[in-house]
Amino acid sequence: MERQISLEELPQEVLTHIASYLTVQDILACSSTSTLLRYAFNDNCIWKKLCNVDLIDYLGKCNSLDDPFIHEHENDTSTLPPLCHWRMCYIKQANLLQNFKRGKYKKKEVSLGQASSVYRGTRVAFFESSEHLFIHAFDLVKDRFFGEIWDIKEVPFCHSSVHLNFEDFILMEDPTFLGFGIFELVGESLVICMKNIVVVYDVSSFPSSEIKLQQAFVFDKSEEISKSLVSCVNNNFVQNTYFEIISKGDSTICNNLFIGVVMDMSYIVLHFWDFCNGTKVREDILPTENMKVMDFFLLLSQTRKNIIVKCCVHNHRYMYHSYGYDIVLMKFSSFSVKVNYCDFIILTDDRVVGVGPRTLYLYNYKTSDRVAIRKTDHEVLKKTLVTLESDLLYGTFDSTIFVVKLETFELVTSVKLGFILYSLKVLCHRFVVTNSTNNEVWEFGKTAKKLFKLPTDSSFVGTNKYCTKIAAIKSSKLYILDFI
Repeated sequence: MERQISLEELPQEVLTHIASYLTVQDILACSSTSTLLRYAFNDNCIWKKLCNVDLIDYLGKCNSLDDPFIHEHENDTSTLPPLCHWRMCYIKQANLLQNFKRGKYKKKEVSLGQASSVYRGTRVAFFESSEHLFIHAFDLVKDRFFGEIWDIKEVPFCHSSVHLNFEDFILMEDPTFLGFGIFELVGESLVICMKNIVVVYDVSSFPSSEIKLQQAFVFDKSEEISKSLVSCVNNNFVQNTYFEIISKGDSTICNNLFIGVVMDMSYIVLHFWDFCNGTKVREDILPTENMKVMDFFLLLSQTRKNIIVKCCVHNHRYMYHSYGYDIVLMKFSSFSVKVNYCDFIILTDDRVVGVGPRTLYLYNYKTSDRVAIRKTDHEVLKKTLVTLESDLLYGTFDSTIFVVKLETFELVTSVKLGFILYSLKVLCHRFVVTNSTNNEVWEFGKTAKKLFKLPTDSSFVGTNKYCTKIAAIKSSKLYILDFI
């Protein structure tokens, strides 16, 4: 009879391989069964795979997570072996997550440097370091745009002010203009698009030196015209000798590509630019079949591989004509849908979600076939549609949030809020903020769980990539919630 080998007799590399299939709870359970298994599963190779290495590196630079549990193990003088380095790192990572789920944070509140009354179109973007914040706003009292860079590592303070010259020019041309298409930090570049003017700032050396103008171009014109714009912006003056400010356009960013869409006569034209070096990559004309286009929008896929151009056309009645475009292959895809009163909101690699009057539509992006329909008792709020892993979240006019499977529209769970809902915003791919009269952070899965309430009803909520800080603005106040 062959002797059975116990788990404790297996080589360390085999145990490490087994651990890769186990949850943290399973590993801890095995570790508690014997001293030998505690040694075996107290291995850096096992715990490093469970850690976000970038997050751990970031936490190592912070005065982070003053948790008695951590210090207890760091100073453990018992006969048990000390916890390995990466298991300690995992504990810190888990503790940060628990702080977030419990709403355990330090609130820091300061007044914005320039604004006495901030327009509701304020944008907030975190730098890659996660310790600096770029705020772009409109001062209603001074009637001008302003940009500020804030250091939020410890006590928040305004590091520097940035005057974005071209914005004042646009405001002079169009006094009703109080918004912009794009305000986004992409790698080492800050990209701002207003109307058809795109300005790119280099933030690679910040905060050791000030941000510098990198590129400026008019996305629906030639490179020659755009080159003249760079010197104009640098000299605090922008001329409209070579171009005109468009009344309607839409744009998005995909990796290092800027994609802008405008209407030229009866055509819809897509313009592709490499915003890092200010060169135009190509143009494509949308096959709108000479329809009278009333409006159009761009929808970027969550994987940033495809876009959908949605056109509202009028031919005896209003219809939405939607066309897919493959950004990788730089050509129109096979997706083409014509439907009444359906506005596409979400695009994944193979699914498209549209909203109509009290109806959700699900289409297959690769075949253009309609996969599912979901009826609702109340009107769907378009700004509430977000995806969370494999689920779709949406809110209705009666302030109910529904969670359905993205592949089938099968209901997972729902929760009715006690306040008016405006929109939903996803934080770090797993949490949701209810932007409304009562901002709250929720966790959705098989059930819905309220985590905590934000200390301000501001609708300007952003978080750094590690979810260690939340920034919110209300009126002229900046709030930083620090979970470390």
